[in-house]
Amino acid sequence: MTTVCDNCGAERSGGRFCPACGQNDRVYLRAVIPVIGDLIATTLDIDSRLWRTLKGLFLKPGFLAEEFSKNRRANYIPPLRLYLVASVALFFTISLQIRGVDLQGIEINEPIVVGDELTDEERETVDEALRQAGLEEVLDPDAELTAIAETLIGLEGDEAAGATAREIAARADAAVADIVDAAQEVEAAQQDQAAAPADESDDGELTLIELKEVLGKEAADKIDVIVDRPWGLGALETVTFDLDEQPTEFELFIARQFVEALYRPEQALDQLVETVPIVMFFVLPLFAFGLKVLYFSKHRYYVEHLVFATHVHTVAFVAFTVIVLELDARIDTAIFVLLFLHYFLSLKRYYNDKFGWAFVKFGFALLGYNFLLIPASVGVFFGTLMLV
Repeated sequence: MTTVCDNCGAERSGGRFCPACGQNDRVYLRAVIPVIGDLIATTLDIDSRLWRTLKGLFLKPGFLAEEFSKNRRANYIPPLRLYLVASVALFFTISLQIRGVDLQGIEINEPIVVGDELTDEERETVDEALRQAGLEEVLDPDAELTAIAETLIGLEGDEAAGATAREIAARADAAVADIVDAAQEVEAAQQDQAAAPADESDDGELTLIELKEVLGKEAADKIDVIVDRPWGLGALETVTFDLDEQPTEFELFIARQFVEALYRPEQALDQLVETVPIVMFFVLPLFAFGLKVLYFSKHRYYVEHLVFATHVHTVAFVAFTVIVLELDARIDTAIFVLLFLHYFLSLKRYYNDKFGWAFVKFGFALLGYNFLLIPASVGVFFGTLMLV
């Protein structure tokens, strides 16, 4: 039966595709469910090719790369498509896992209202402990250390297998001692910060006060907010590290971006998740080049090494997707072991080396990949800072 192609008007005598323009004979002007099914099938090639591909990918390490080298491609899903699907699955899973994670922490320099978690008796227990520790000046109910002590009791009550704040206060000697220790540590840290000299520090690096001055008022206001977080002072030390009295414009730019990331940690983490897959996409061809150098005696074309590297990364992405789900520590350990075993068997099969020589090259391949991750990590770091 002869038909006419809707796209170019050429005659079609049969087959799924037009001989002139190549458009298939699929019609989307029909019920939505069959159309969705066709779209999914087109995107993922959900047919016998999928199952053959998955079987070869996971159960026969190195098999798909062998098939590609033998130019047997029609029965399997293209390697780049597999890589992209696995990459999207991994980083989508990571983004879901980090949703709702509170990166702000407890604001330790602002009074925290505990509400009705403490009775008057418990409050008196805390006040007495602070008085005995020589901290009478912070007995004001609005004072920050009192708020910290109350909050720590509340948190301890939440974390002590169902014990309530009242129960902890009733057996309070040890608990209050811990609270007072924590309060003293916070007070000491704040006093050290307040006593920081305004001039250059002993090791030639900028102090926190100087950092605020050189970065400007907007960054200084953000630094004040960051310092109020439990991890703030430690994180800001990274900014002042090796930042001398006269930093360059580039150093100032990086410092401001770093402060911005610390000020908005959730947005910075989101940007990090978006940056990593881009950087990994550039790591892939570099890793393939390393394989070509390592296995130069095999006389394979670069594209063959690239396909092999793509399959290896696809398996790794799937494995890490499961690990990110945090199902069980034993499952995660087993996946790590299987992942390394899969990688070794892939190298041995595809490059056809004897066991001992394959193991040696496996070690070199891992070492080389770790070296690749160094510039990749730098790229992720600066990419995140530039875009946050």
